[in-house]
Amino acid sequence: MRIRSAFGALTVLVPAMLNGPALAAEKPVYLGGGVAVQSIPGGEDGTAAVFRGGAKLDEVLPGLGMEGELTRSLVDPEAGGGRDVTFTSFAGYGVYTAPLPDRRVALRGRLGLALVDEDPEGRSSDSDLEVSWGLGGKLRITSTVSAFVDYTRLSASLDHLTLGALARF
Repeated sequence: MRIRSAFGALTVLVPAMLNGPALAAEKPVYLGGGVAVQSIPGGEDGTAAVFRGGAKLDEVLPGLGMEGELTRSLVDPEAGGGRDVTFTSFAGYGVYTAPLPDRRVALRGRLGLALVDEDPEGRSSDSDLEVSWGLGGKLRITSTVSAFVDYTRLSASLDHLTLGALARF
């Protein structure tokens, strides 16, 4: 009975959240992903899958938005001593986007919190909540598809340089 009630609530809440006034047509929702080069101090680089989703909040402030991001190591970076380290992160950001005059290219800055799980080979994992920030840009390819490149500092021990694509809804 509880599962049916929870499912019923979700079937009402999720569409309302996606179609409600906070995410109206003037504030489109976007989803996308990419691949990041993971850098750790004193180690060798790895790669990560990046999944991102967000929404524009132009009615609050033009250029303002919010986004969530999930990343997971595909090829683990190698720390000193030859030990591989797997990273998983979940982050939430406030985003500011400033379009350049031609409006196809925009610069982006983001600031938020990231839960970063560091799992070194042969040792126990460690999760920390970190202040995270990033800078980047995006190029509008069509009215609904954009390419992006971002540098993100997830924690003192992890940086990402990400290349990817976003689709707006």
